[in-house]
Amino acid sequence: MEQKLTKLQRLGCWLIGWNPEILANCRESSFRSMKKYISAMIILAFIWGVIGFCFAERYIGIESWYGQSIVAAVFIIIIFCIERFIILNDGGKSVFVFRIVLALLMSGLGSTIFDQLIFKRDVDVIMKEVRTEQINIEVPKRMMIIDAEIKATSMQLDSIGLEINKVNEKITRTPPTTNSTTIGSTTERDSTGKIVVTGRNVTKTEIINPVFEQFAKEREMLSKEIDKLTEKKEKLFEKKLSIEKEVRNEFENMEPGFLEELKALFILLRRENVALIFYIALFAFLTSIELLVLLSKWGEKKCDYELTVESQRNIREEKLKNSEKAILRNDSK
Repeated sequence: MEQKLTKLQRLGCWLIGWNPEILANCRESSFRSMKKYISAMIILAFIWGVIGFCFAERYIGIESWYGQSIVAAVFIIIIFCIERFIILNDGGKSVFVFRIVLALLMSGLGSTIFDQLIFKRDVDVIMKEVRTEQINIEVPKRMMIIDAEIKATSMQLDSIGLEINKVNEKITRTPPTTNSTTIGSTTERDSTGKIVVTGRNVTKTEIINPVFEQFAKEREMLSKEIDKLTEKKEKLFEKKLSIEKEVRNEFENMEPGFLEELKALFILLRRENVALIFYIALFAFLTSIELLVLLSKWGEKKCDYELTVESQRNIREEKLKNSEKAILRNDSK
């Protein structure tokens, strides 16, 4: 006898992928199965919604509540899709094994995120130790880089110093000025009007030696280059003295990443047996929740809804086989 489904029942059918028209002709056992599936999916949706919300806030860096809610909604939609795939599947060991493996992976991820939130203060203490180790590794690396720059700068200074010495030697051998001789003559006209030279005069003047001037400019340029390199070398020495403080401030002000906190969590689990026991218990709890739908589907007999769907499929297959045989017989005639 066909029943009239309520809006909530139709919504439940939509969530788990059932046909409400078929369910309306089923008995109470099918409605009970639908309620069990929906209950398990709601529990999973709540858990993974919280995980998605916390993950978005802590690790993705989304500060707005609506942005975090969107990430949580994405997690929930993924969970519903996975569970609907299990509910609508007709069976098979491969699907069963796949869902168990997926449940273990999801439980491990979920329990890890939950533990990082629950043990936040303890993880922060371990994080300080991890950051200290990172600082102790990073400081010598940066020291080596600065030492290499100082060495390269010193080599440049030595090279320029040799060039200045050569220029100074050239300057000492070159006079700063040179004489310039100008020869002139005086002329006048004779009685016939012809121009005749009546005398010569020689003028000597001192001018700056262009070779000396070129060497002086070259020395000035080299001196400026030495001043720049000396200033750079002094700054590198100052940076070397403050490198440890700089690296420490950099690491302390840096937001912890997911992998860093995961590493700190594993260190905590190795050190503290209580934390390890709690992690295992939470992992087992989440695994059990993940397998609720799977065990509900394959741990009990099929309800009349599933039997109806299976019967319709078998009837359809039989009709197709009979049609195929009839076509083959007609072709043989």
